[in-house]
Amino acid sequence: QRTVVLKKQAEVNGKPMKFLNDIDIVNQDVLIFTDSSTKWDRRHLMNILLEGIPNGRVLRLTRSTGKIDVIMDKLYFPNGIQLFPDKQSFLVSETGLARIKRYWIAGPRLGETEIFIDNLPGLPDNIRPGSNGTFWIGLATVRHSDRFSLLDYLADKPFIRKCILQLVPERQWEWLQSMFAAKHALILQLSEEGQIIASAHDPTGQVIKEVSQVTEANGHLYLGSYRAPFIARLRKDLIVY
Repeated sequence: QRTVVLKKQAEVNGKPMKFLNDIDIVNQDVLIFTDSSTKWDRRHLMNILLEGIPNGRVLRLTRSTGKIDVIMDKLYFPNGIQLFPDKQSFLVSETGLARIKRYWIAGPRLGETEIFIDNLPGLPDNIRPGSNGTFWIGLATVRHSDRFSLLDYLADKPFIRKCILQLVPERQWEWLQSMFAAKHALILQLSEEGQIIASAHDPTGQVIKEVSQVTEANGHLYLGSYRAPFIARLRKDLIVY
């Protein structure tokens, strides 16, 4: 049995939901989820990064009423979303700026936002809970301080980005970006204070690269990639703290 909780054609505050991405469950009645862009859909995700416009948002659906609220907006490619264990706040990956934000939906800090961690060594994708109140982050693209990054180079050059967006076919732009992207997989474990406490690497991308999610279960880490038709598994006890 299936129940439709959200209609594809629905608009929120006069803007369409173009790229619904990740979701978490507050309770049986309330869902929160990311809408990565009000302009581009999933098939054009590279355009979101290239255009660099804050038109992403976090939405909240109340199933009993069918009402959809915008609880965060003006985000640069919001991606993964994950509630804290007490469900008073959540984390959201702002992939376009290589950072993660925290937003409070309950408690004494209701409505407040803070940067949980900034200037990550890659573009964060999904966020999933780890043991002891930690969080696992998959990095869709890895950034190196000593290597050229096309996205970082273009970050403060809006005119060039606009020209590429208008003149270069998306598949060619994606190929160009892949030529400069590091063949390197990286996952991070963050503390509940937003500090990196562990990481694991595949420095040559031989097994997996462009990690989109890390799920911890039964002493293992399960890694998914939006580029790979498989799930990789890593023994958690191999990670050195």
